[in-house]
Parts: sequence; structure tokens; C-alpha cells
Amino acid sequence: MRSTRRPKMLNLNPHFIDGVRNVLEKAGFTEEGVPARLGCEEMIRIVPKEMPRLLNLTKEGTPLDTLIQLLVFSLRVDLAAATQALHPMTLQSWCDGGLLYLQGGEVAPHLALFPHGGFLIACDLPVRLLDYRISPDHVVGPGQSSQWLLNATVKRKARSALDLGTGCGIQGMSCALHSGNVICTDINPRALNVAFFNSALNGLENIEFREGDLYSPVQGEAFDLITMNPPFAISPETRFQFRDGGMGGDAFVQRVIHEAPAYLAEDGICQLMAEWAHIRGVDWRERIESWFAGTGCDVWVISLATREPDIYALNWISATIKEGTALHTHRWNEWMAYYQKQGIEQVSIGIITMRRRKAARNWFWITEEVDQIDAFGGETILQGLFLRSFLSETSSDALLDTRLQIVADAVIENVSRSKGSGWQMERTVLRHQKGLHYAGNIDLHIARLIGQCDGRKTLRQLIDELAASLGVEPGKILDSALAAITNLIERGFLLPASMEV
Repeated sequence: MRSTRRPKMLNLNPHFIDGVRNVLEKAGFTEEGVPARLGCEEMIRIVPKEMPRLLNLTKEGTPLDTLIQLLVFSLRVDLAAATQALHPMTLQSWCDGGLLYLQGGEVAPHLALFPHGGFLIACDLPVRLLDYRISPDHVVGPGQSSQWLLNATVKRKARSALDLGTGCGIQGMSCALHSGNVICTDINPRALNVAFFNSALNGLENIEFREGDLYSPVQGEAFDLITMNPPFAISPETRFQFRDGGMGGDAFVQRVIHEAPAYLAEDGICQLMAEWAHIRGVDWRERIESWFAGTGCDVWVISLATREPDIYALNWISATIKEGTALHTHRWNEWMAYYQKQGIEQVSIGIITMRRRKAARNWFWITEEVDQIDAFGGETILQGLFLRSFLSETSSDALLDTRLQIVADAVIENVSRSKGSGWQMERTVLRHQKGLHYAGNIDLHIARLIGQCDGRKTLRQLIDELAASLGVEPGKILDSALAAITNLIERGFLLPASMEV
């Protein structure tokens, strides 16, 4: 059954939140206990077709089963079962606190509450579970973009961090684990209410919440880390604070980028999810590069996916309006007319990383070959920032005199095809097994060369040895080998043996 009650502000009284935490922990409703009960790692990946199987796993009626059905599956449960699961707190206290409500002889959730990213996260229910239109201050939970950003965030120690447009607060909470203090801002008071509840529920005490538009609550302050998963949808609408930037096209993302350097400490890093338009007749790479002119930052753009406008519009509209309705179709037609007028042929999503280096010769880099970003993504991105700076400051001769080593997670795969009488190798693929999952073809001779990169010989010595094995002068292969090795350093397969990240 769908929810019929709009959510209200949550009770932020510490005594109430401590009681909620104790009830959940007593039942085993934790970031480890819930996935173990359901046999799945990611709650955000639960889809409706899996519900019969998942309900069968929670049919015993234990307090944990009841809480999972109520808070994770967003189902109504029996009054007696809910009362037992919430003991020693009263059901009324959870209703007064904004988490639940009574309807007839059943208990229903105002919000969802589930484990994600090492935290327990409360957020508003998805539109498919609602019998009313969502309001502009709707607070969405973690999704694919937030998981990408969580994985990609550089997690070195920071004195101070800023999470812009914090929403449910998950990025800010992640920053709090490796930062002295964190400031989370949002223009939406309900989002700040939910984010404060989440931070307190997870026992985090080094986060401050401020209401306001983007950087306005932190005027005059500077940070070692800025994160943002902004309302970046490229849409003709301004209805929803979590989705619509309200500036048309990708102008909102451009604004975030232009203003970021003023709030970054030297060597500070800003990372944000972004979507950008591919405009008819305009090179999208040159267009994005122009956004960063004069920022005093090194910039790394990682393009993760590109969508056609029709599919892109469907995905975003379906997050706010039930599919199959006349309003859903009307909105889709509005969006498509807008894209046609703006000359938008495709939309890409990716992660932008900026590092403040005012005294340096800044560089700009776009990567399009990433298949996946896992939990080691931040570590890999930090390493990549140093490697790209190393290359920008190192001459060809200096690189040839550098001792290199191959990273431990690199693997080589040989791809062969059956030719009737046997197998014929078609290509050799070099792949990262963690972090940014690059994969690309590699020449067999270069594969041989990097196999010898153990930090003991210079690149010049290795190229000389390869040339001798091929029976050619080193000069014949020098340029091509140097270009290939530079490419592999850019992609994090090779490191200077002396490099400390």
C-alpha cells in the first residue's frame, strides 16, 4: 500500500534520537545486520520484483523483520508487531518524532530508513510509494550518483570540509570520518532537518549544519575539501530543490565551479557530480575546459555515462511523477521540446575534481574510459592528481631517467578467438582491478617493457633493452615507447619509484 501522509520535520531531541538508535541496535538493525538478513549488500539496489523473495526472508516476525518491512521496504505492519519491535520506546514517540504514523490498525512509515555506505540513512519515500505529489522540499536518499561520489571522494585527512547541498547528509557524514570538522549547507530546511537527524543517529559530532544557497553560509571561509552532489538535472523546470538548479541547461554546475576556488585552501580539493550538455555543433570537451579558465586549479573530469535526451528525461521525470500518467507524458514532451530548442543532443554525467594550486602551471584532463569506480576510487584519484602534475612538470629526458614501478592491482588479459583448428590471440588488455577500473588494449612489446618496471632500472635502460631484443636502434622505438609509457602513467598503471602520494 502507498503512503497517504506527507512527512513532517523530525524530532531532533538527543534523547529521542538516542532512543531510536538503541531500539535499532537491540534488534540488529545495523549497517551489517540488515544486509546479512536480506543477503544483499546494497539497499538502494532493491527492486520491486525482488520483494516476494525478500518478504519471505523476513516472515519470522522478529523485531528485526518488522523493522526491515516497515523502514526498508516501506510497508505497513501490524500494530502489535510494531509495538513489540519499538520497545522500550513507545509507538507514539516514534509517531510524534516524525518517523511513523498510525492508519487504522496498522503502522506506516513517514520516511525510509536503511543502511548505506556504512551509515543508517533516513530519507523521504520514493515517488512510486506515494499517493500524493511530492513537494519541492522532498529529500531524496542515496542513489547511483551519490555512491559514485562517495567512492571517488579523496579521503586524506582534512582540517575542514564543506558539503554543499547536503540533502540527506550522506556525503557530509562520509567527510566527517576523515575531517576535523565539516560544514553541511542546504537551501532546503527539511533537508537540513533530515541530515541533522542522520548525523546524530550515526553518532557523528563534528558536523555543523547551515541553511543557505550554495556558498553563502560560509562567506570568508576556506576548506581542504569541498564535496557536492548538486541538483544538476538539465531540465526546463524549477520545481524540485533536489533536482533542478533553476538556471537553465548546465549553468548551475558552472556556477558551482566558478565560485569554488574562493573557498578552497591551497592544495584543497573540490569534487562534485555533474551533468553537462552536448550542444549541437560544439565540441563538448572544449566547452567544459573553458569553464575552468583562470580558476587556479588543476582539473580532472571523469565522464561516466552518456545518455540520449529521451531516456535521460524519462529517468528524471520518473523520480517525481508516477509513470503511465498523463502528467508524466506531458512533462516528457515539455523536456523534449526544451532540448530541441537548446540544441542538446546528449547529456553526460561524471565526476569533476579540482585541486587548488595557484602557484603552479595548471592542467586540464578528461578521462572517458572508466568502467567502474569502487571504494578505492578516492585513493586512485588522489594518486592521479599527483601523477598528472608529475607529467606536466617533467621533461621527456627527465622521464627517461626515472625509475618506474607497475602498480600491484594491474593485470593483463589475453583475448583470443577460435579459428577452427585452434585459438588465435586478438589483443592484450591491461586492466585495473580496483579504484578507477580502466581497461585498454596494450602492445605486446610495451607489455613486456612494463613487466620489467620494478623500480630498479630507468625507463631509458628498459627501452634500450627492448630495442636490443627487437634488433633495432633505440631511437627507432623511443617516441612511440615514451608516448605509451606516458599514457600508462596518466592512467595510474605506472608510478615513479620514489613517488610519495
